[in-house]
Amino acid sequence: MKTRVLAAVLLMVCVRAGSAGDAQTYDDRRRISVNGEAVVKVRPDKIVVTFGIQTLDRDVIAAKQQNNGILKNAVAAARDLGIPEKDIQTDHLSVSPKYKFGEEYEAEGFVGYLVRNRRTTPDRHGPTSPTGSAGAAIAGCHRT
Repeated sequence: MKTRVLAAVLLMVCVRAGSAGDAQTYDDRRRISVNGEAVVKVRPDKIVVTFGIQTLDRDVIAAKQQNNGILKNAVAAARDLGIPEKDIQTDHLSVSPKYKFGEEYEAEGFVGYLVRNRRTTPDRHGPTSPTGSAGAAIAGCHRT
């Protein structure tokens, strides 16, 4: 008997709680909603120039020397753009072996050493700063 009474009370509480959740409230207060967006066009006041060099050779020393030769030309081109050489900093340098892989991702043979060297300049101020890495690209670098 106690079990039936307890079950009936629990059932009534559950039904009551469920019907209270179904009731929707309506907010009749007045309100104003505003959405918008804007576009602002200004002259840039900062620029960062980044350029990278990749060389590949079976001899690690030759790969690094090739990379250094291209880097020398790129730094000269960046200097011609008005970037002081002291502002050109190494951002990333890596030397890693490269292998040729077959269909089953098995190494089929050694290809050579890949040397990657990326340089960057700090933020530069003013509209007379270089406008990109065009000079470095001409000197044999890829733009990043």
